[in-house]
Amino acid sequence: MNVPIIDRQTALLRKLVRNINVKEYIEFGCGEGHNLKTLSDMGLSGIGIDFSSKALEIARRKKLVNTKLLEKDFMQAEIDCLNTDLVVLLFVLEHIENDDKALEILNSRINNNGYLILSIPAHEILYSSQDKIVGHYRRYNRETIISKLEKYNFNVEIIQCFGFPVANLYTKLYNIYLSKIIKINTTNIFFQNTPISGIRLEKSHFPKIISNISNFFYPVISQIIKSDTLFLNYDLGTHYIILARKYCDIINEDSEKPKLTFLS
Repeated sequence: MNVPIIDRQTALLRKLVRNINVKEYIEFGCGEGHNLKTLSDMGLSGIGIDFSSKALEIARRKKLVNTKLLEKDFMQAEIDCLNTDLVVLLFVLEHIENDDKALEILNSRINNNGYLILSIPAHEILYSSQDKIVGHYRRYNRETIISKLEKYNFNVEIIQCFGFPVANLYTKLYNIYLSKIIKINTTNIFFQNTPISGIRLEKSHFPKIISNISNFFYPVISQIIKSDTLFLNYDLGTHYIILARKYCDIINEDSEKPKLTFLS
């Protein structure tokens, strides 16, 4: 699991939530609950939903305050009476084969003028062995994800590309390692690896020696990666984090959409 980039995402999540006036949320694909812990510590009440019982078992050990956990697949099962002003979907959309259907479902879960916070891997051209091994169907270009969100009544208010240059470097090194050491069997890889991708400490695809080394270096990299602050508004990083707002009706063609803004 790409722990440094997740730690960086968590810091950016905090900034986004501080910029909007919400008290409750739903996180789809909550995994082992590291985002739930962040939001709980910020005083929000929420619901974490995931189809991985193993991930939710770890989340329950965190004894999260004002947080309910549900074992459901939001793509397969109807989730009644769950609507909110904020939906969080972090490193999940790329794991879903029919991402259009996922965005349609998310739209139905968000109140009018409510928010979606979304993170995804950036740049289609960078799709690699690392994506396959964790169960990614795709990566996204900026124009592609903005267009998809607009299709389902979401206006992108903030979009940042994070991870540059640190994540770019260690992702490249990791892919070189994978190409030489691991033979990836793509048969059912998305089904097999997506359930464990939400478990933060899962490194089953690493040999033991690499796992031990990564345990030492990850905390260091998680600090250095913050240098991406200077580059968030440029398309240089490995991942996007997006704040989008659901508008009530289709915007009239003659009306002017709000311009994209960025956090400092």
